[in-house]
Amino acid sequence: MRVKLSAEVTGLEEDIAAIEQRFAAALTGALPALKDEMAQCLAEHVQRDVYDQFTPTEYQRRGDDGGLADIEGNASFTVGEDSVAMDYQPSGESEQVENPLNGDALIGRIEHLNPEYDWTRKPPARPFFENFVTELIEGGRAEETLVRAINARDGGLFIEANGYAGRDGDEGY
Repeated sequence: MRVKLSAEVTGLEEDIAAIEQRFAAALTGALPALKDEMAQCLAEHVQRDVYDQFTPTEYQRRGDDGGLADIEGNASFTVGEDSVAMDYQPSGESEQVENPLNGDALIGRIEHLNPEYDWTRKPPARPFFENFVTELIEGGRAEETLVRAINARDGGLFIEANGYAGRDGDEGY
């Protein structure tokens, strides 16, 4: 005896479209959490990779007011419907320096070593921004944060991190 069964799946396209809409809404709502995590991660790398590595003797370190750790002052974030972009550009300018030297005054300072400064010293590399990007992408911190935030917005989606995230080549460091 031979039995032939056939089945038809109906409504699949509508179900997928509904899930896509739920995911898009959850993603849009989760992106501010990713933005906050990016700012936190960058601040951690500035502290760990730069500030904790040495204590300056030739200048007064600034943690804020335009210094590397002034994430709010140096970074601007753009949160879209499906992306977060960050532009981080510390200026190095400071109101702390009174009567900054330029031109002949700077040349005189260098020639007469007044104040003394070791012009031959080579400070160690401080690749804080590369470390920040590597931790976010290859370390999975951005993916984990985004998955956690999406699931918090819509727990019925059951999104899981797969542990793979590639760079798009536009990290700018």
